[in-house]
Amino acid sequence: MGLYVVAEQFTQQVALGKDSQKRLPIPVKCAKMDNVVALVYPLEELVKNLFDIYQKPIELAWDGEKFGIPNVKDGFFITHTDVSDLILGDKCLNISILQLWLMFMNDWSTSLGYGSLYGFLEPQCIHNAKNKREDRQHYIQTWVKESQ
Repeated sequence: MGLYVVAEQFTQQVALGKDSQKRLPIPVKCAKMDNVVALVYPLEELVKNLFDIYQKPIELAWDGEKFGIPNVKDGFFITHTDVSDLILGDKCLNISILQLWLMFMNDWSTSLGYGSLYGFLEPQCIHNAKNKREDRQHYIQTWVKESQ
């Protein structure tokens, strides 16, 4: 019985209760990791960047005229507290954040040539409109009016 220890390029078995300085004569090699695809977890990446956000909040540019505020020169800041609350699950996104996100998605989809409406409110409902712009626009206008 032994304990396997992974070193830089090989795995060694260390016998329990015996001389820990004595190494096995033939190291057992690890499988090559060339074909392994790294999984990216957005929450993990957010946690990794949390200290950087603490040191310097992220400033985002936004169009204040879409909110009825002319001549906006200041940016929109994402702070350490905001990110921490989201990671911990204590709080949800503010409606203003969601509006900014929808504005970004709208501008982005328009820049890709998809048009100004692409289904970010409830994609499954807008998709059922069979890609008719009028149907999607009517659905969104009705949804917005009823939610007020």
